[in-house]
Amino acid sequence: MKKSFLAVAAVLALTACGTAKKPEQQQAAGAQQQQQQVPPQFVFTKDVQGAQQVGTGTTGYRFVLLVPGTTQPAAKQPFVLSHSSVKLPFATDKTENLYHGVTDERGMTPVFVFNGEVAQEGFVLLPQVGKGKVGGWLNLSNDQRQPLAGVPYSMAVCEKSPYLFSALTNNIGQTAYVAVSNKNVKVELLPFSNDEAVRNKQLTDVCPPAAKAAPAKKAVKKR
Repeated sequence: MKKSFLAVAAVLALTACGTAKKPEQQQAAGAQQQQQQVPPQFVFTKDVQGAQQVGTGTTGYRFVLLVPGTTQPAAKQPFVLSHSSVKLPFATDKTENLYHGVTDERGMTPVFVFNGEVAQEGFVLLPQVGKGKVGGWLNLSNDQRQPLAGVPYSMAVCEKSPYLFSALTNNIGQTAYVAVSNKNVKVELLPFSNDEAVRNKQLTDVCPPAAKAAPAKKAVKKR
């Protein structure tokens, strides 16, 4: 959804994450059932005691970010907050309408304050992986545009020190937000594997080690 560097990988995601083709009705029903079984990415909380306030206004919202696929709070977790239809007046990245922050030891965000109520269903709150001023996430869906909820996936990130991370999509098929140092960093969505050898090969295939520099030639003395 955000940033084109992830968009190419999205085409590969449907096969990579193991979504075999099924009869249309069965596939749609299966995806809907899976979505209902996966806990939400976050919940709202009215516990605002001692919370940091971000923004000014009359209406505040606070969230508890959860570990994808669980009801466990994501403590001390970098995150991004956005909204599908409202510009965040306190955005740290105004171009992409994003606020970057870190949850507390209970997985809670600051209290975000607006001038009036905003649509709660428009909030997007995702865990962040990596560091940098550029980033994005994917919305994964099947052929019937049903979200792929609770699907394991991996991503290779070709930074100066490449790495591979794995997680589950949330209840509406979103991946984690991946932050990178610049827009030229390659990021690729991959099928999930528990096999360490497979994971190492995935990372090497996507992010090949830099070729070793050829040894300097010795100068030839002229007679």
